[in-house]
Amino acid sequence: MKVLLVSPYSDKLVGGIINWTKYIVNYQRQSETDIELTLLNNENATQIVGSASFFKRFFTGMSNYLPIVRQFKEMISLERYDVVHISTSASFGLIRDLMIVNAARKKKIKTVSHMHFGRIPQILQSKGWESMLFKRLAKTVDCMAVMDYYSLKTLKDNGYNNVRLVPNPLSTDVQKVIESTGEVVREQRKIVYAGHVLASKGLRELVSACKDISHIKLELLGKVSEDAFREQLYLLGGKDSKEWLSIPGNKSFKEVIAEMKSCAVFVLPSYSEGFPNVILESMACGCPIIATPVGAIPEMLDINGDKPCGICVPKQNVEELRNAISYLLDNPQEAKRLGEDALKRVHEQYAISKVWNQLTDIWKNA
Repeated sequence: MKVLLVSPYSDKLVGGIINWTKYIVNYQRQSETDIELTLLNNENATQIVGSASFFKRFFTGMSNYLPIVRQFKEMISLERYDVVHISTSASFGLIRDLMIVNAARKKKIKTVSHMHFGRIPQILQSKGWESMLFKRLAKTVDCMAVMDYYSLKTLKDNGYNNVRLVPNPLSTDVQKVIESTGEVVREQRKIVYAGHVLASKGLRELVSACKDISHIKLELLGKVSEDAFREQLYLLGGKDSKEWLSIPGNKSFKEVIAEMKSCAVFVLPSYSEGFPNVILESMACGCPIIATPVGAIPEMLDINGDKPCGICVPKQNVEELRNAISYLLDNPQEAKRLGEDALKRVHEQYAISKVWNQLTDIWKNA
């Protein structure tokens, strides 16, 4: 079976969908499989700035998308593919995806749209241009893949039955890095966050929650886009904040994994997520985890199951976040249990071999 994967790929950049693409492509190359996978890289040549005007974002998007669509048409005219699998993060990318799907349909090629975002319920409820494009795409593709149960249920409740649930995988590459760091002793009062250092990740709330907890060490790891925001966080932490708060910027992936393995608690207080790889990685490091119940996080941590392996607190709620952190710091045995359960669950539910089988099942059934 020949599958054309339209998805962003980069050796230099990192990100949710880029990482997913790397994991899937590398697994296919290293495995014995009857799937012949070809990659069409749809990584944007020019990044669209979130605060830019609507028209600037639109025209920047189209300048990025049209060459990709032309390349796609050339590829399907030269070779016969059974399935086209398109990764999308919505927004203006839906225009590109619709053009690709329509071109594939003319060649009678089956199409799968993989929704790598957790805003599907909100998009369906809205009445703007993004909702219109999304609904048209959902009606046109042969199958949609979504990352969380709430998106799956919402789509089915709205009459879309061509939907499958596909989680992100824990890759063998990540597991090798975890193993390469060896044994690391956990620091009993150390809190770690890893990701983009942005307000929308709930970092103001995290600093506010931690500043009133005694003998704590908080590390915010990841790219800092604005030095002004770093200084805001230090100011928010109080006059002695640099004694307990560290915002070092980007570190290597191996260094981040080592920090995860050494922390007492990993925290992701984000306002919005899809299926965050950083939660998979912290689970694989055996971290006790506190996060907000956004995207697929409640499912990943089995919050509503018989044996939850983490704690979810409402987003933007400083008091509940502080209480949850204090509880795990003051109850190290409970924190250890959560970390052990998270480690077990990530291997049982999210091993890349299992996710690959789900993808191949979708392609073959299409």
